[in-house]
Amino acid sequence: MKTIKEAIESADLETIDGLWAILKYREIGILRKLNSMSKMLDLDQKKVYDEADKDDEGRVIDKPTRQYIHDCLLEASKKTIKN
Repeated sequence: MKTIKEAIESADLETIDGLWAILKYREIGILRKLNSMSKMLDLDQKKVYDEADKDDEGRVIDKPTRQYIHDCLLEASKKTIKN
């Protein structure tokens, strides 16, 4: 998930806050979260989807994907707050 990681790393604090809100919103699944984040970060949704971990049936795996994004956001938040 290189594309979304790089975009998160270069995002400003307000964008990171918005991404946290999307990630923590329980009413939508991981695919809608990825699509929303892609839109917010002006990324190609298909590329982000293609880079996500999938099961044998081609569905994005929820928990590891959320954890990966969580970790990226946590690191970006720490860096942004220090600056």
